Amino acid sequence: MRRRAALICALLAAPLSLLPLLPVWAQAAPEAPAAPGAGDQPAPAPAAAADAVPRLAPSTTLSVPETAPTPAPEPTAPPAAPVAPAATSPAPAAVPEPRPAPAAAPEPAPKAEAPAAPPPATPVDPRADTGPIAKPPVHTGDSWIYRRSDGKSSAVMRQTAVKVSDEGIALRTELARAPESSATALYDREWGLLASGYNDYRPVLRYYAFPLYAGKRWSINSAVSNFGAGQTSSVKGEAWATGWEQVEVPAGRFLALKIEIDIETVDPGSPQRVLRVRETHWYARTVLRPVKVESHAVVGDAAPTGEVIEMLSYRME
Repeated sequence: MRRRAALICALLAAPLSLLPLLPVWAQAAPEAPAAPGAGDQPAPAPAAAADAVPRLAPSTTLSVPETAPTPAPEPTAPPAAPVAPAATSPAPAAVPEPRPAPAAAPEPAPKAEAPAAPPPATPVDPRADTGPIAKPPVHTGDSWIYRRSDGKSSAVMRQTAVKVSDEGIALRTELARAPESSATALYDREWGLLASGYNDYRPVLRYYAFPLYAGKRWSINSAVSNFGAGQTSSVKGEAWATGWEQVEVPAGRFLALKIEIDIETVDPGSPQRVLRVRETHWYARTVLRPVKVESHAVVGDAAPTGEVIEMLSYRME
């Protein structure tokens, strides 16, 4: 009884918080009731359930195992976000070296605009043209009629280009009163005298030097040979164009270039006889020949003579 009372007192003194921690193996089974002896009093009825106290074996010492305090759980780091495997970048492709840009083709030079054709020149009326006179375009059949006068008498003659070729012009002269007495002289294409009657002129006896224009000068240097008599003489002189003048003759009124010609020659049969001739020609481009000629000649010591030749008419083929 004393041990039981002591156990009860020990239990009551134990903290209530340990009771639920008693292991099952520490709870002893209840003692078996001793057989009633003589003189023993019957055991009292068990106490109410509320007062029931488990019984322990007498030899069992109540030992409460010390429970180690449960350690506070260490803070767990939040799971790391899964690291995506680093994308393996493909090795960069080799960058081709920049090729030099092809040289830009030179821009074609702007085409130069063809110069605008000058407006057609206004045709110049040949009757008023004072520009240079070109080589005369004489044609076969062209003819000119002149009158020759020495102050005492006059005669009319017709001159006709009977043949024109690259070699020259064959000019036939006929007297109106004696057509049977005609003669033909040969000129080059610039009216330079090559042959007349029995006389030949080498080099050509150049009355004109085309192109003709005011202020032009040229020399005359030829030799005349009379193949009938076998005689030769020189012909020398000079000529110059003085300017343009209006000239009126029976054939009409013409703008003509005035040309002065001085010639000197010696009579091959009589060297003391020197022939000096001074002529003035008015050359008109529209008729391809002079429209008027004034001639003054002096032979030796003889008195000077003169004549005037004027154009009466002309016909161009």
